Amino acid sequence: MGALRRLRNLWREAALASEFDDEIAFHFEQRIAANLGRGLTREEAEREARRHFGSVVRAREGMREARVAGWVPAFGRDMRVALRALRRRPLLAALAVLTLSLGIGANAAVVAFIDGTFWQPLPYPEADRLVAVVDTFQIGPPRTSPTVPELLDLRGAAQSFESLGFVDTRDFQIGGGIEPARVVGARTEVSLLHALRVRPQLGRLFTAADAMPGAAPVALLADTLWRSNFGGDRAIVGRHIMLNGFATEVVGVLPADFQFDFIVQGPDPVHAYVPFPMVPVYTERSQPFVNVRRVIAVARLKPGVSPQAADVEAQTIARRIATAHPEVYRQGSDRRDAGLGMRVETLQETLFGRNRQTIQVMVTAVVLLLLIACVNMGQFLLARALDRQAELSVRSALGAGRGRLARQLAAESFVLGGVAAVCGLTLGVGLIALLRVQIAASAPFFAARIGVNGTVVFVTLGLAAVVTLLCNAMPIVRLTRWLPLQSLATREAQPRTRVRHALIASQVAVTITLLGAAGLLVHSLSRLASGDRGYVAEGVQTIRLRAPLRVTGADVGRLYRQYLERLRAVQDIGDVAMASTYLPLFPGTSFTVVGAAADAATMAVQQSTYAIVSPDYFATLHIPLRAGRVFTDADDTTVPSTAVINEELANRYFAGRSPIGLQIRAGEGPRAAVMTVVGVVGNIRPAMQLEPIPQVYVSYLQQAEPNMVLLARSRSGALPLAAMKRAVWSVQPDQPLFGVRSLTDVVTAMTAEPRQSLAVLLGSVAALAVIVSAAGLFTLVTYLAARRRREIALRRVVGAGRLDVVRALSVPTFRWTCAGLVGGVVGASVATGILRTMYAGVAAPAPMLLAGICLCYAAIAAMALCAPALATWRSDPGAILRAE
Repeated sequence: MGALRRLRNLWREAALASEFDDEIAFHFEQRIAANLGRGLTREEAEREARRHFGSVVRAREGMREARVAGWVPAFGRDMRVALRALRRRPLLAALAVLTLSLGIGANAAVVAFIDGTFWQPLPYPEADRLVAVVDTFQIGPPRTSPTVPELLDLRGAAQSFESLGFVDTRDFQIGGGIEPARVVGARTEVSLLHALRVRPQLGRLFTAADAMPGAAPVALLADTLWRSNFGGDRAIVGRHIMLNGFATEVVGVLPADFQFDFIVQGPDPVHAYVPFPMVPVYTERSQPFVNVRRVIAVARLKPGVSPQAADVEAQTIARRIATAHPEVYRQGSDRRDAGLGMRVETLQETLFGRNRQTIQVMVTAVVLLLLIACVNMGQFLLARALDRQAELSVRSALGAGRGRLARQLAAESFVLGGVAAVCGLTLGVGLIALLRVQIAASAPFFAARIGVNGTVVFVTLGLAAVVTLLCNAMPIVRLTRWLPLQSLATREAQPRTRVRHALIASQVAVTITLLGAAGLLVHSLSRLASGDRGYVAEGVQTIRLRAPLRVTGADVGRLYRQYLERLRAVQDIGDVAMASTYLPLFPGTSFTVVGAAADAATMAVQQSTYAIVSPDYFATLHIPLRAGRVFTDADDTTVPSTAVINEELANRYFAGRSPIGLQIRAGEGPRAAVMTVVGVVGNIRPAMQLEPIPQVYVSYLQQAEPNMVLLARSRSGALPLAAMKRAVWSVQPDQPLFGVRSLTDVVTAMTAEPRQSLAVLLGSVAALAVIVSAAGLFTLVTYLAARRRREIALRRVVGAGRLDVVRALSVPTFRWTCAGLVGGVVGASVATGILRTMYAGVAAPAPMLLAGICLCYAAIAAMALCAPALATWRSDPGAILRAE
C-alpha cells in the first residue's frame, strides 16, 4: 500500500475498523465454505476455521500495521514524552534553546547577506550572460576600469559578445524649478541599455546617431524623476527640458522596476541618462584622455559562450592592443611595459566581489558561534541522557531496542531544535534589519537585495535540522556504549567530564577570539576618530557643487574664484575654500622627483594622494605651513605649475634636502605635469589610515576641475546657507548647491565604511558568543551539581562549608575556562593579524585590550559557574539523602 494512502488511513478510524471486520468476516466465511466442501459439518467447519484463523485481535493489528502509517502516532507519543521530560528541567531546556537560537539567528543574517550578494540574480533578463570588463596591470594598479579606446578595439575584435557598452556618471543640473537642482546622471554608450534588455515604458532608447558629434542633446528619464519633477506626464516624450544648461529633448522614460544604481558610489540614485559622447577626445589615443579610466564596461555574452572563454579571448586582444600602442602602456624613465591585461568576469562578481572579504569574516564568525551553540546543545542532551540512564536501561531490559531508545532521544532534540529554529529565525529577522541599516547609507542598491525570503528560510531551517542531528550524535554515541545490567547495578559517583570540559575550553577560546577581533576593530575605529589628525574638522561645513558644462578650461577656476570672493563677504563666515575632495584619502597617483632615477618599478611604489585646492584650504582646515608658502591667486595658468606637498613626502623622497624650488612630476592623463614645489604643509591623516601618507596639492586655478567641494568655517558654528546660496547665485544663477554636510559627519562616514559595519556585526556575534558560552558554563555546572548532589550532601553533613561546595563544583571547570582564555588570546592575535592584511588602518594587537577582555569574560564565567553551586548549597542535605 502506498505511503500516502497509509497516511490518509490515520483519519479513517471508523471506516477502517469496519473494513477490517468485513475483511476478517469474509476470510472466515471463505474458510468455512472450503471446509464444508471437504465434507465437514457446519460446527466442525467453523471450529476448524477459528483454529486456523487464530487470534482475531492479532489479525486486526497485523492489518492495521500494513495499512496505517503507525510511525506517525508513535512519533507523536515520543514528542509528548519528550515535552514532559523537558518540563522537568525548564531552565536548562530554555538555555539550550537560547544558545542554539542565537547561533541559528546569526547564521540566518549571514545567509541573507550571501543571498543578496551572490545567490540572487541581477534584475535583468538572462542576467547570467552579463559580464564586466576590467583592466589589469603588472606594474601599476592591479585592477582598474578600461579606457574607451580599449573597449572600442575589444568590441571590434571579440567574437564572444552579443553587445558591449559602457557608462559613467556625472552630476547633472536641471533648471526650471524653485532653485537649480542637481541629480545624478549616467552617460551611457548606446549599446549598454540594449545589452541590459531594457524596454522603455514611454518613447525609445538611444540610437547611434544620438551620440555622434553635433547631435542634438537627448535624454532618458528615470521613472522617479519623471513622476516627481514632471508629474508623470505621458506627453513628456518630445518635450525639451533644461539639462546642464542646454535645452535637451526627452526621448523616453525608463520602466519603474529598472535598477541601475549600482554604478553610483553613494546613496543617490540615477535620475537621468544621456548618450555617451563619441567624440575624438574620448575615442582616440592621440588625445589627452587616452588613459582616463572612469567608465564601467558591461557586455552580454553570446548564447553558449562562457565567461571563461570570453576572458581568454579578452586577454589575447589585450596583448594585441599593448603591442599595437606601446607608447600608451610604457611607464617610468626606462619606458618599461606596464603589462596590460583584460579580464572578463560576471557582472555580479564585479559588483559584489569586493564584499568577499567581509563575507569570509562574517561566515567564519557565525560558524564559530554556531559551533559553540552546538557544543552547548550537545552537552545538554548528553546530560539529559545520562540523567535518564537508569530509565533507558530499564526500557532496554524490557525489550526496547537501541533504535527505539535513540528515537526517543532524537524526539527530545528535535523538540528543542524546532523551537530554536523558530526563535533563531525570528532573531535573524532583527539581525537582517540591522544589517540593512548598516549598508543602506553607502550601498542602497545592495541593501535592497538583503531580506528574508524563501531561500533564507529554507537554508536556515535546513541548517537547524543538520545542527540538531549533529547535537543528537553525542547522546546517541554514548547510548551505544551502555550495558543495561551494569547501568542498573552501578552508580557513577564522580561523572567523567574531561571531554565536556575540553569542549568548554574550546568554546571559551573561540569566544575570546571573536571578542578580541571585534575589540580590535572598535579600538582601531576609536583611534581613527581621535588623536591628532593634522586638521580641525569641527566647525567646518561642506557643500558640493559642479560648474555648468558650458564653463570649461581655465574659466572654471575663474568662476570658482568669484564664488569665493562673494562668499568671504558673507557675514558670519570665517575661512572659506574649495577642494576636489573633502580630505586626502588613499594614495593613487604616481609621481617622480625630477632629476632622481625612477624606473617603472619605482614608479609603482611612489604613490601619493592628489588634491586640487584653493589657497585658503589649509587655513580653513588649520593645516600648518612647515616651509615655503601656500598657493595664492597668482598661481594660475599664466605661470609655471606649482605644487604644495606634505611633510611625509618631503621627508621620504627628498633625502633631507629642502624640497622648496625642486620639481616633481605628478598627475594622470591630461593633468600630468611637472610642478615646482613652493611649500610644505603638515600631514593630514586620512580617515581610514593610522599612518601618514604622501600628499600632493595643486592650485585650482592651474588645473580645471568642475566637481568641487566648498568648505566654510563659520564664526558662530551655524552655516548661513541661504546667504551663501545668494552669494553664489549672484555670480551664476543656475549653479546648483547640494550635499550640505558638516565635515565631522563626512569624516565619520569615511571611517565607518566598511569597517564600522564589520565591527558592529562582528561585535554582535561576539556578544552572542559570550551569552552562549556563559550559558554553556552554567549548564555544565548545573549538570555536575545535579549528578553530585548526594556527594555534596554527604560533604555538608561531615562539615563542608559554602566555599568548599563552590570550590568542588566550580574550580575544575574554571581551570578549563582559564585554559580556554589562553587559547583565545592566541586565536585573537592570529585573527587580528589576518584583519590587518584585509583592511587598512587596523591597529596592531593591544595586550591591554586583550587582558581587559579576558578579565571581563573571567568575571562573567565566575558568575555563571558560582550560581548553580550556590543553589546547590541552599538545598537541604537531609532531604537529599533521604530521597536517595
